[in-house]
Amino acid sequence: MEDLGKRMFAAEEHIQALREDFNRRFDQLAEMIRSHVLAATTQGNSSRDEENEQRRQANLQARLQQRRVAEQRRHVDDHRCFISPSAVPYAHCVVRAPADHRA
Repeated sequence: MEDLGKRMFAAEEHIQALREDFNRRFDQLAEMIRSHVLAATTQGNSSRDEENEQRRQANLQARLQQRRVAEQRRHVDDHRCFISPSAVPYAHCVVRAPADHRA
């Protein structure tokens, strides 16, 4: 009977130690989750910021490309080309104006 009492006492101490260990680990897990959620929230904002920055860069590149194309067109327009009267039915026939016809 005395042996049974010692075993029960040891079991109760072991159960108490397990409860304390469980509570400690649970608190650690809760803290990890809290910090991870905060980190994930912050990370989500930074990834949105990165996406916005990528969009800005893409828009800037597109605008620069449009400017280059417009400048190239202006360069062609500066040559003051005209359509030859004989080429009116054939609009694809563009002839450069002679030097004396340039304004």
